[in-house]
Amino acid sequence: MYKTGKTGTLSKSRPTRIYLTGFMGAGKSTVGPILAKSLGWAFQDTDQWIEKSTGTSPTQWIANAGESEFRRVEFWAIQEISRTPEVVVALGGGAMVSPDVREWLQVQGQVIYLKADLNSIVDRLSENLGDRPLIQTLGGHLDHSILRSLFEKRLNHYEKADFSVDTDLKSPNQIAEELNHWVLREFGQ
Repeated sequence: MYKTGKTGTLSKSRPTRIYLTGFMGAGKSTVGPILAKSLGWAFQDTDQWIEKSTGTSPTQWIANAGESEFRRVEFWAIQEISRTPEVVVALGGGAMVSPDVREWLQVQGQVIYLKADLNSIVDRLSENLGDRPLIQTLGGHLDHSILRSLFEKRLNHYEKADFSVDTDLKSPNQIAEELNHWVLREFGQ
């Protein structure tokens, strides 16, 4: 985010919202609360917010209404969550595919891509398949060819983020610390 300074030049202003993006299993919902706590901010996970606000889980939305309707609800959730300043938001893995969402996020805050190798993601997903909407729509099974195809399709959208951090071989605390240092380095206290 930039704002015009007294001299008319552009200067960076500290963001009031940080959006974490990346493929499922990249660590958004794990790193997000740690980063939020280090910044003294709130944390929201869009999937959890949708379920709490509508009474319907993302898996149920996709199964009952289709992915395009779920993406519409997800965008609404992102807009509602964005009313809160000083918040770290874990986005759903497919949120950045929408041009409208990407445009909205660029205006509202900083987007950070939690980058992970597909093999690392598969390892992480193998440990916890239960709460992954896409995995549930595939019958609860990891299909490597479908995951690879989806990962490759979404990759260029993730790479449009303002900043990216490699999450492979790092703990959630190390990732959050790296992001916190980035915020301080880029935007100051």
